[in-house]
Amino acid sequence: MVRYRLLTAVVVGIVLAPVMAAAQIPGFDNNIRCRSRTLTADHFTCSGNVELEQPGVKLYADEVEFYPKTNRLIATGNVLFWETDHQIAAERADFDAVTQLGTFYNASGFAALGKLADVSQFGTLQPDVQFYGKTIEKTGPQTYLISHGGFTTCAQTNPRWEMTSGSIKLRVDHYALLRNMLLKAKGVPVLYLPALYYPISSDARQTGFLMPSYGSSTYRGQVISNGFFWAIGRSQDATVLHDWYSKTGQAINGEYRYVSLKGGGNISNTFLNEKETTYKQEDGTESHYPGQKSFTLNGSLSQALAGTWYAQARANYFSSIDVQQRSTADLNANSRHNRVFGGSTSGTLYGYRITGTYDRNENFSGTASSSVRGSAPRVSVQKPDRIISRYIPVYASVTNEYVHLNQQDRNTSDTGDSTILNNDIDRLDINSALRFPFNKLSFLALNTSLSWRNTFWSDSLALDARGTPTGRIDEPISRHFFEMAANVNGPSFVKIWDKPRSRFKHTIEPFLQLTHRTPIDNAAKIVNNEYVDSYVGNMTSYAYGSSTRLYTKRTDTGPLAVAREFLSASIQQTYSTDARAIANDQSYRDQNRSVPSHFSPVRIDVRAAPKQEMNVTFQTQFDGRWHKFQTFAAITSWNTERLMLATGWNQVHFRADEHGNNIESALSHYLNTNTTLRFKQNRYGLVHSFNWDIRGKDILQQRLAGYYNAQCCGFTAEWQMFDFTRLGSNAPVPQDRRFHVSVTLAGIGNVSNIFGALGGTPNR
Repeated sequence: MVRYRLLTAVVVGIVLAPVMAAAQIPGFDNNIRCRSRTLTADHFTCSGNVELEQPGVKLYADEVEFYPKTNRLIATGNVLFWETDHQIAAERADFDAVTQLGTFYNASGFAALGKLADVSQFGTLQPDVQFYGKTIEKTGPQTYLISHGGFTTCAQTNPRWEMTSGSIKLRVDHYALLRNMLLKAKGVPVLYLPALYYPISSDARQTGFLMPSYGSSTYRGQVISNGFFWAIGRSQDATVLHDWYSKTGQAINGEYRYVSLKGGGNISNTFLNEKETTYKQEDGTESHYPGQKSFTLNGSLSQALAGTWYAQARANYFSSIDVQQRSTADLNANSRHNRVFGGSTSGTLYGYRITGTYDRNENFSGTASSSVRGSAPRVSVQKPDRIISRYIPVYASVTNEYVHLNQQDRNTSDTGDSTILNNDIDRLDINSALRFPFNKLSFLALNTSLSWRNTFWSDSLALDARGTPTGRIDEPISRHFFEMAANVNGPSFVKIWDKPRSRFKHTIEPFLQLTHRTPIDNAAKIVNNEYVDSYVGNMTSYAYGSSTRLYTKRTDTGPLAVAREFLSASIQQTYSTDARAIANDQSYRDQNRSVPSHFSPVRIDVRAAPKQEMNVTFQTQFDGRWHKFQTFAAITSWNTERLMLATGWNQVHFRADEHGNNIESALSHYLNTNTTLRFKQNRYGLVHSFNWDIRGKDILQQRLAGYYNAQCCGFTAEWQMFDFTRLGSNAPVPQDRRFHVSVTLAGIGNVSNIFGALGGTPNR
């Protein structure tokens, strides 16, 4: 009997061995839960609330079948495949239990983009991507092939937008590639593309196409803007933008940016190809534009080199000032009549500060004639202040500068003939100085200096018998003089008084600067190009004035409270024994004074900050010769969470001729404002700006924009009016009325047109 039982146990063990083996699903060993199981040699079935689990992976279904010979696993009924950062729900799943790759039928899923994703690009929602399809084939850890489905990065129960396609390749941490893409907003089709590469970023920056935008312009016609963003690395990127204009042609722009521990820079260039166009004016006449090709180059660079050396470069260059003035949306750029580029390198060598500079500045008179001024190169060698003796507080310094001044005058006649006049000159300037500061008194500061200046020029001016310059000659000239200066600040008067919850401090501080310069015998022969060349000798000047400041500090907020200056004002004037020194004074706006005076205008500056959010500055100049104010200027800013306001006002009120009569053609009066209203944590808002020529009774530019950016999509619309006629631009239409709209989707930026719609900077 015992022998029979033992034989039976052995037979049963041999039969059930493969069955028990079949119950072990690779990866889910001993982690299988269900209500009932069926085991055979090559098939394992588990049904009723099936749960399979391994570290980082879970599978739920109504029934699971497993075939051990092929590792095939079939799940049916309420299938949910869960991994750490994404999950898929389906009616049925058929995949490899080892690789966990396979196909899900009538499925949907989502994947989290991770903590590094920029939440602001997703309307403050969680940065997830949702997808669905008739079949979803999992071909890699983060890669899916979706047929007859769609996806969205709008993580809502009812997404506001989605992209549908017959075929989608989705890599949840990188991109989505769609064929025959249809974009739907609230279920309404809005855009079709035969193919689309959609970036899905896990680190807030991802290579891909930006959302296209649409606009219109009186001058350019219909405008369609497209862009491609290339995330080269964590510290550098590039953008390629393209604009198509129905009337004038097209433009291509490329921009490169980088940043590193030693510096950073950006550079952009635009190529504009304008075709021949005819415009119909309001009076029925037609204006013809022949078309032209042009380019712009803009950029800046700051980069640390080896040791203490540092390099900088900048460029703001255009090939056609005519195109520059009518293409921009920025009024300041429109009124700019110069193009510049240059660079510099500086460093320390044996205690000397060495700087080398190259710059070129071309100013246009009209659209053809221009004057070029620059330095090619300018080399400065400076020995900073250094105390001579520890017993005597006297400091010595030396500054030597050599410069080759590049000068060209280009004149173009009506026939198109051009003449170029070169007036280059070399200059060597040596300036040695001694400085003695006296700071023993807390209420008074005295700083005295003595400098000796010796300057050499390669060219000079010829004089007639009356000492009037008649022209330049190739004859070197030198100049030398001593200059003595004393700066006195004080005595300072201070008063402090307390209020129940605050403390106030009021200071009054007069100042005086005396300067005496020895005679310069040959000043009339010196070619005047820069301020270094225009010193007036044998003169003494007195710059005097006073400043007052009012501070406040809360006393009920503890010891960490900081004093805040909420009102300050200063008044100053200069007297010189030689009126020519006043005319050359760079501190005052009115440099060309028709009637020489020993007194400069009285300059008044006021700054007020009544609240932390508000700042007001005001400046004016009073002409003592005629007892009238020359200029007024004021800037006001208000910045809160809801409102940002910036207002600028300036007026040339009085410009006298030699008889004291106001020169009407020299007067101007402008008001500029920029207002932004933000609502609902900046989910939507309004932007308005305008530039008003009050004297000319004309609005030069006006812009109104509104934006909505909430949850997972955004919309911006902008209207702008630009008055070409009043701004002096040679445009074929008197005014350009521009309109631009742009849509932003969660996780992807929009593109602005190249010449400045929507602020001029594409999102990336």
